[in-house]
Amino acid sequence: MRYAESHKILGSILIGACYTDLGYDAEKQSHYYDKPWQWDKIRDNQKWIVQFASTDDPYIPIDEPRHVHRSLGTEYHEYTDRGHFGWDVKRTEFIEIVDVLKMKLEVTKSKMQTFTIEFPRVGDELAIGPMHVRSWKESYVGPESGLTEKAVDDMVGYLATDTEYRKNTIIEALENPDKTLYRVVKNDDGKIVGFLHCSKSGTSNILEGIYILDEAKGKGIGGSLMKEFLTWSDETKPSYLDVFSFNKEAFGFYSKYGFVKTDKPTRFFKDKLPYVEMVRPAGNKG
Repeated sequence: MRYAESHKILGSILIGACYTDLGYDAEKQSHYYDKPWQWDKIRDNQKWIVQFASTDDPYIPIDEPRHVHRSLGTEYHEYTDRGHFGWDVKRTEFIEIVDVLKMKLEVTKSKMQTFTIEFPRVGDELAIGPMHVRSWKESYVGPESGLTEKAVDDMVGYLATDTEYRKNTIIEALENPDKTLYRVVKNDDGKIVGFLHCSKSGTSNILEGIYILDEAKGKGIGGSLMKEFLTWSDETKPSYLDVFSFNKEAFGFYSKYGFVKTDKPTRFFKDKLPYVEMVRPAGNKG
């Protein structure tokens, strides 16, 4: 991590990472941990950081890698039975690293792609469902939410195959565009990598959701989708959306467009995930 404080790199994989000397004399003598960590520089000097940790690591208390994750916003994978990922648990292979490298190199290649925002077509619901579930995994899995990939599958996995509602929503958007707004984001290969869904009630505009896969993030697509919503919405009425309490990135994004947290009490999705309401007051032209 120290190297990335002062050097640009493509990305890094952290395994059993710690940020203190853990009280070990040898580590103290190295003076590696003496200086404060420049977390912002470490994060900004690379395109991605993937982290692996295990709660049964005999050397690294789990609070250490969790702190690193929170400080760097890493793509975090936490296990309960991987120890120190080596001889202590009789591991001679680490297939997950190979999978991560393949995926990240493919994503790096995809950054050369262009993405388009399009009207949906009937049939798109078949691809939107699995993409929606994948977006949950990419955006929400981690210690802040307490979600694992399995938990996501258990909670919203049905979205991948239960397509009737989404199909009807697309039809509604095509037939009544003043009431329902729907857009899909596609890459050069025509693959759906994001979508926007909005609706209007008699008294308000509702941003039902913006979901974008990691491969399409960082390209201004979220901002473009938000502008589509703001152009379509009735500015004489307030606009509402719900956001998970742990999703700090989303809070920052929506705040840029004039959304603020309402006084409505925190609610829970499936009695587990806390979420709050945000509003963009009527007449806001920012």
